[in-house]
Amino acid sequence: MINPYLPHFMDTIKTNYIKNTNPELREQFIEILRRIPHFSGLSDGLLAQLFHYAKFVSLRDKERPVLEEMYGQEVYTLIRGTLDVYIKAESGEEKQVDVIYKPFSLFGEQCILGEQNNASIEARGDVLLLGIDISALPDLIVGLENPENRLEDGAYGQNTALYSVFANVLTERLDRLIKDQYKLIQRIMILHDSEAYQVAWQRNSLLTIIYNEFCTNELSQELGIQPILQELLASPLGKSKSLQRLLKATPVNTAHVYMELSRMQTLGDLEDLNSLLLTITQSLTDKARKLDRYRRQRQFQFHDIPTSDSLSDFLNETYETISEASLLSRPLSKETFLDAFLVNHTLNPTALAATLKDKGWINDEFSLACCLYLICKKCISMELTINQGIARAIHYLIVHNTPRQFIQSTHMKNLHLVKEVVDLFEIEEETPTGEAKSKKGSHQESVEDLLSEFGL
Repeated sequence: MINPYLPHFMDTIKTNYIKNTNPELREQFIEILRRIPHFSGLSDGLLAQLFHYAKFVSLRDKERPVLEEMYGQEVYTLIRGTLDVYIKAESGEEKQVDVIYKPFSLFGEQCILGEQNNASIEARGDVLLLGIDISALPDLIVGLENPENRLEDGAYGQNTALYSVFANVLTERLDRLIKDQYKLIQRIMILHDSEAYQVAWQRNSLLTIIYNEFCTNELSQELGIQPILQELLASPLGKSKSLQRLLKATPVNTAHVYMELSRMQTLGDLEDLNSLLLTITQSLTDKARKLDRYRRQRQFQFHDIPTSDSLSDFLNETYETISEASLLSRPLSKETFLDAFLVNHTLNPTALAATLKDKGWINDEFSLACCLYLICKKCISMELTINQGIARAIHYLIVHNTPRQFIQSTHMKNLHLVKEVVDLFEIEEETPTGEAKSKKGSHQESVEDLLSEFGL
């Protein structure tokens, strides 16, 4: 069976390298890569090698160049379009956790670990990517696991250069995700502290209890159900003898009433069952507030707030990983590590690697490449954890603001909250409107220039 998510280019994955389709574009390609921020620091030799393993990838709507739990060998750069990022929740259901929309954004770095992808990337409309196959790089993992199989040290220079690119991209993304997660947790905490929310929660909780008990015939007889239902169902009563019999019975079986109302809606004898159920539930809820049985059930409960991961967690774990990896020639203090890693209050893996090499903590290219590789691995691992946390936080906000019952009006009131949560993942830079538009325009011009140079 054909997977509908697989891109249509998969059958020509090797033949559509630019070196095969347009070999005369080699110099233009190298010159263009020099102008793309992520690749600008690479040597001419490495840029030339990337040309041999690069290709343009055109995606249609819903196609996925990266599939969760699949293996890949390519890193992609977004040229034009928008991509959605999905992960599988514990329930097995897919949750969207991020959006990739900035031109020249990199993704797919999971392949450098030789592990399965931890997310799926899906095209939103038509998308153009630049894919680079990195399988030609020396296998660093083999050298880590079996030192006797290492190549000459100079062979790992390309690994160092590309892993530096990936590490910078990953740490920047990780920092953004940590901030996104913090904002979600902050919103949940504010929600918990709101008196209005607590009152609404108590009412919605009681509405849910009453509705569930109505459908399962578990309502307290103290509510005086029979006269309430006879009054509220006066109009449907004339259309169903079965409903008349049910409402005359003592006690009234509300589960049977619910099923009869559903049958009437199926036959077209009842137009809006949801509105009718809402009216019934609200009327019974007003009476239930005065009863001890229901008052005890609706005491406000503080739910466990989803946990969040911090930047300090990442820094501590990365420091311990590098210190314990037998890569350093002498002990490295945490303070020195932080001073080298945090340059102008920004995560800078390249600066860390340079310090470790220049100050003699690392004396060979293989160890330097391994250091950057470990930073990438830690970023990818923590990114998955944070994305799962973001998915839980979004689910939490939705669940605790929308009772699990068929009350459309309550659901509609909370749609704006869902939109606000989704909007958290499309944060624009805090610049004046005019400047933001100007910047966006300049990006578009650079993208169009890139495409035009390749005749696209």
